[in-house]
Amino acid sequence: PPPSKSFADLADYWHEVKLPSIASWKTQRSHLSLHLVPFFGDMPLRLISVEEVRRFSVHIKHRRGGRKGGKPLSDKTVHHVLTTLTTMLNEAVELGWLLRAPRIPKPRLQSADFQFLQSLEEIASLVYAAREELDGTEALYATAAYSGLRAGELAGLRVSRVDLERRLITVAASYDKPTKSRRVRHVPILDSL
Repeated sequence: PPPSKSFADLADYWHEVKLPSIASWKTQRSHLSLHLVPFFGDMPLRLISVEEVRRFSVHIKHRRGGRKGGKPLSDKTVHHVLTTLTTMLNEAVELGWLLRAPRIPKPRLQSADFQFLQSLEEIASLVYAAREELDGTEALYATAAYSGLRAGELAGLRVSRVDLERRLITVAASYDKPTKSRRVRHVPILDSL
């Protein structure tokens, strides 16, 4: 049988070993301190069941809230907290602290109400419209549209990382942290850009 470990033991391990290597460590730390540890605390891992997770979901969604004024958490936030819990319990299985992780039901999320740009003409119109904004906005929009760089990567881009001769952008960091994948990648500068 696995060792008798509690959720608090898993949370301590998560803080020490996993959080330092996760790009979204601030968000997961918040999930742990505001929601997961206060609810599960010293509960043995083997007792975390689908039933307990449903109680937890109701608790953070309706009773506890988590926002100022006690407003309920959004389904998206509950979904993200449950994703953190799922990842942690799967790690407990890998460590041999749990025989198997329970299936964790998550709220269904509504798809975002937006449309992608459908054609090169639409992209060109967006970039052209950006000329009316502040200086540099056109270059920012064009780089985003034609390179696929994320917003944080664009904000963290430095002139030294743009090689016009070789037509390459080296993406080594986001604005205030490493890239999402924690890897350096090279993005071609297309003719359109």
